[in-house]
Amino acid sequence: KTSLVVALTRAVSRMTREEARTHCLEVSEWVVSKSDLESLTSLDNNNDTQGFVFDVYDVGGHGTYHMALPFFITEHALQLLVVDLSSYKTEDFESAVGHWIRTVSARAPGATICVVGTKVDKLESQRQIDEVYETLKADVEQMLEEESSQLAQEIERLEKALGEPFADSPGTDALSDARRSSVRERLEHLRQLEALRPRVVVHNTVSSSDQLQGIEQLRSTILSFANDQKLLPHVKTSIPKSWTLLQELFESARANSSGNSDNSV
Repeated sequence: KTSLVVALTRAVSRMTREEARTHCLEVSEWVVSKSDLESLTSLDNNNDTQGFVFDVYDVGGHGTYHMALPFFITEHALQLLVVDLSSYKTEDFESAVGHWIRTVSARAPGATICVVGTKVDKLESQRQIDEVYETLKADVEQMLEEESSQLAQEIERLEKALGEPFADSPGTDALSDARRSSVRERLEHLRQLEALRPRVVVHNTVSSSDQLQGIEQLRSTILSFANDQKLLPHVKTSIPKSWTLLQELFESARANSSGNSDNSV
């Protein structure tokens, strides 16, 4: 992941050694000017977008950091799910892909997830890359179809249950009402999940090695997503000037506080 972040944000190859892997969290900035945006996408000169500044969060992949990951998942962000294509097999799908899609969906219903196949330089040919990529894509589609079908079946079952009398103990109308209320709450929750299914896109195969294979296409994909109001409706939301002024005041106060603390020592 860290090598991909460097390739994506700096357009250079820097392979990360095992001992230098991310500990906890690293945040980097990717600045895209309007001219870069126009060259990487089909954006025309009349578009009022001035460019983008992305905050890229690289969370450590070690199991120790898995509990912290949900705190950095939000529906306002584009989630990149990185999959090692050089060793991918369908039997690894749940641990390598399915688990993470469910984690994102649970934390941020309706989030956009871009599945990126990496380390394609370790595969022998373009044909092999295409075969593994198509296998991954089919596995993702199968998972989404199965979960959508299961969700629809459960909604149908609960709707049917609400139309039938509950077999509770005689004379306990309060308990019957409580059960109906519970079923209604469950049904409403499932309907919300159905309306906010994750938007999963299996779109790119890349390598962070010297040739940076596929990196330019990935950059174009991310920028096209950022320009898509349906996928990421919050990207171009205007922030009140008072908010930015307040943020600047907080940052200034924090800097002054830190300086005073250093002087006192």
